Amino acid sequence: MGGTGAIQRSLDSGHSWEQPPLPVPPNTPIWAFATHAAHPDTIAACSHYGELFTSHDSGVSWQKVQREFSEIRALALLPK
Repeated sequence: MGGTGAIQRSLDSGHSWEQPPLPVPPNTPIWAFATHAAHPDTIAACSHYGELFTSHDSGVSWQKVQREFSEIRALALLPK
């Protein structure tokens, strides 16, 4: 740990944490997360320098979105 960034997940209200694997190490710290009540199992996360990651199983597994951006400061998920 202590590299560039990671995502952690707790199933017991923060008493213990696990770090699910990401498909690639993030290029900077994970900066923001987004969820939407209409799709509670979907989570989006981004690194500060433009990598996007998504999970469709409540954070158990993650995929990297192919497109990258120069910098991301916030995320929002819109229902389909």
